[in-house]
Amino acid sequence: MQPFVAVARGAEGDLAAIGNTARIIEAMFAAHGVAARVSGGEIAPTCIQFHVDADAQADISLRIAKGLAAALQVPQVLITGNGTGVMVAVPRALAAPVLLSSLLERSGALPACTAILGITADERPLLLRLPGPEAGSVLVAGAARAGKSTLLRTVALSLAAHNRPAQLQLLLIDVRPGGLEPLAALPHALAEAAADAVQGGHLVTWLRAEMDRRDQEGYRTPRIACLLDGLEDVLAVGGASVEDALVRLALRGREVGLHLIAATRMPACPAISDRLRESFAVRLVGCVRDAGEALNAGGVTGSGAGRLLGLGDFVAVAAGGATPFQAAYAPEQTLPAAPGASAAEIIAGLRGRQARGARSVPPAPRAVSALLTRRVLEQSS
Repeated sequence: MQPFVAVARGAEGDLAAIGNTARIIEAMFAAHGVAARVSGGEIAPTCIQFHVDADAQADISLRIAKGLAAALQVPQVLITGNGTGVMVAVPRALAAPVLLSSLLERSGALPACTAILGITADERPLLLRLPGPEAGSVLVAGAARAGKSTLLRTVALSLAAHNRPAQLQLLLIDVRPGGLEPLAALPHALAEAAADAVQGGHLVTWLRAEMDRRDQEGYRTPRIACLLDGLEDVLAVGGASVEDALVRLALRGREVGLHLIAATRMPACPAISDRLRESFAVRLVGCVRDAGEALNAGGVTGSGAGRLLGLGDFVAVAAGGATPFQAAYAPEQTLPAAPGASAAEIIAGLRGRQARGARSVPPAPRAVSALLTRRVLEQSS
């Protein structure tokens, strides 16, 4: 077996167990009549990826994956083809959430209206620059419990940390109340979060009218980021008029300082048309059910979204490129509890309460950043 490549820090504890896990994988394939040999792999932030020389059909792979999950005592194992064999992804026993508080401390000052998404495989912060020419609107897609609401909260809180309410405001649509609702206590929130699809449709219509007003009057501040959790529900209730408003906001909102960040657990559902999906400049794709849904969610082939485990791991697709990352996490107990709390108080709360067992990201050795995918996504080392 070739050596494993550690692309995540803290991999020492995994290396000792890799040999035994590899033998279990080979034995499980053999038990299903498939000759297999583990030839190497990678230790990623949330999982260990075993490269296996084998030729297994999809139905057999599913049975093998279930057997491996039971044998290794992990929630799930994912098996996908990789061109020369199969890749077996096993969750890391030592994986822990990446705290937004640590990334805020590490990143320092950020450009205006820039959100922190998480860390890449080499543990560099991944940033989203909303005012960028190709980053004005974002579609977050993934199955239930993929981490979409957590990622939306991370985006909102990181924006609040580095932008005054006079510069940036938040419009919240939380069709499944709980994920975004506490963010209404931020001073950046324009109003209480819309708690159902009807109210959400009204806010979308208002935002489109605001876009028209700004266009006519020639102003773009303060910027407004609209976070919408439950896109398919708002479309099912609002119909064609709401879809048209969302398309226009996704395509042209950035020009007047309006940014749409919408999440869906059903990227392939009929309510979300190809026209709307294609209007989003950036796609953040979490765990999906199959390759077809990965294509619908990401808009490109070969993004790797079909190999995600649903442990807060995502792929950022922008300008034709795909960047895997682990979403940053803000524990729910650190979310604002009192209306009118200042941004400083919110961020102090984030930094002061560390989730048990979560790892901190070490400080960057130097303040150098590299821009990826034509300045849409930014990784700072």
